[in-house]
Amino acid sequence: TPQNLSIHIEDKDTQEFVVNVTTNNTKPDKGYEVGTLTSNPEKLKITGPTSLINKIDKVNATIALDDNTQDYTQEVNLTIYDKNQEALSESEMNSLRIENNAKVVVTAKLWKIRTGVKIAAGYVGTPAGGYQVGSVKTVPDTISVAGNTEGLESLSENDNMITIPADRIDISGESKDVERKISLKNLLPDNVKLTSDS
Repeated sequence: TPQNLSIHIEDKDTQEFVVNVTTNNTKPDKGYEVGTLTSNPEKLKITGPTSLINKIDKVNATIALDDNTQDYTQEVNLTIYDKNQEALSESEMNSLRIENNAKVVVTAKLWKIRTGVKIAAGYVGTPAGGYQVGSVKTVPDTISVAGNTEGLESLSENDNMITIPADRIDISGESKDVERKISLKNLLPDNVKLTSDS
C-alpha cells in the first residue's frame, strides 16, 4: 500500500556552494565581539535534480553563542534555502547528495572589546586669506573596537589612537568650517575592527 508509485526522473546536476556561517543573532559575552566566523570546509558540492539545484540560493551553517568568552568550535548540520528564503523541505533534502554528510565544523573566534580608543585628525592646505584654523575635532572623539591579542597590542603601541591621514582633509582656500565624513574601516590595524554598535 499503495500499489503504485509515481516517480519523476530528470537530469542530474552538481554545483559547488559557499557555506555562509551565522550566529542567528546570538552574541558572546558583553566584553567580546565575534572577530571571525569560518567553516571547514568552506565550500561543498551538492548533487541533485537540476530543477532543485537551481532553486538553491544559499547554504547556511548556524551556531549559537550564549555569552561565550572563548573561541568556540562546533560541528553543525547545514540548512539550505531556496530563492524565496525558505528552507528546503525534508523530501527535497532527501533528493540531494551533499558532500561531507551535510555537516561542517564552524569556528567563531572571539575578540576582546576595547573602549575609549581616541581619534586624531589633521589637515593639509591653507585656508583663504584672512582665515586660520581654530580647531580640529572629531565626532565622536572616541570609539570602541574589537581585536585579537596581536591587533590590540598594535593599537596600544599607537597610544590607543586611530589617526586619520592629513591628506583626507584638504582645507585649501576654504573660508568656512570644513566637515568631512571619514570611514575608519581601512584605518584600523590588522586584526582590529569596529564594534557592531560603532
